[in-house]
Amino acid sequence: SYTSIDFVKVLVNHSANPDAISVRTRNADSESAWLKLYPNPASEYIFIEYTLNEPSEVSIELYTLKGDLVVGIPKESLFSGSQQTLHYTGSLKPGAYLVKVCIESQGEKTIRTGRIQLI
Repeated sequence: SYTSIDFVKVLVNHSANPDAISVRTRNADSESAWLKLYPNPASEYIFIEYTLNEPSEVSIELYTLKGDLVVGIPKESLFSGSQQTLHYTGSLKPGAYLVKVCIESQGEKTIRTGRIQLI
């Protein structure tokens, strides 16, 4: 099944204060606010799907529910449109994991998260 979640949009205003960050949340029902993780539960591979409204820098991380980083996929530049990443998970222990997709474009950072169960 697909997992759809809420996401947080972080805006950084470098001109007023380079350290200022404001956070807005939007519901996953928004057209651009979706993340699909499948199969769920998964065993050896997971597909991570999302849409970019514009060219962006994207990084993906997997965390245990305790917050320990177990996988980091380096930031890469991607064109706008539908994106799909296939990630091998066969070396990870069975259990629940959080998937974090960080999207940066034009001074904005959008973070989308979802949960996946590995068996």
